[in-house]
This record gives sequence, structure tokens and C-alpha cells, in this order.
Amino acid sequence: LGEFRTRRRQGSPHYTIYLGFGQDLSAGRPKEKNLVLVKLEPWLCRVHLEGVQREGVSSLDSGSLSLTNSLYDDIEHFLMELEQSA
Repeated sequence: LGEFRTRRRQGSPHYTIYLGFGQDLSAGRPKEKNLVLVKLEPWLCRVHLEGVQREGVSSLDSGSLSLTNSLYDDIEHFLMELEQSA
């Protein structure tokens, strides 16, 4: 979490603990397919991560983000065509 806060780690840390009873979790199938699965999420870790995210730290990679105004342009073009046909 410290590395995430100082932006030396790309994604947010994984702190969820899964416990499987009666079956092997590493059997190669999705863990949700187990008969008895307990998911533990330490409250302190979650609260601390939310605090770090409120400080502005994000797990999003800005290199993969692309924002465009294409929807706005499409709506404007549609409205102009609508006015011309009226």
C-alpha cells in the first residue's frame, strides 16, 4: 500500500483472503465454483486503501485512457440534421 501511495506500484494492492473448505483452491478452476468459499476482506486494509484513493492516488493507467467528445459531436450533428429536415 505504501508503494501504491507513492505511485511506485501500478495497480492497487490485493488484500482479499479466500478460504476454501473441502476442496483445493489451486485446482485450476475458478474459486467461485467451490462448494464452500469464505471471502475475507480486512476492514483496516479497505479503509486505508479508500483513504489513499481519496488523496488522489488511482490504479488507472493514464497511458491507456482516451477521452473524446465524439458523443457530443454526434448529438450536435444529429440535432443539426433534425433542424434542417424540419
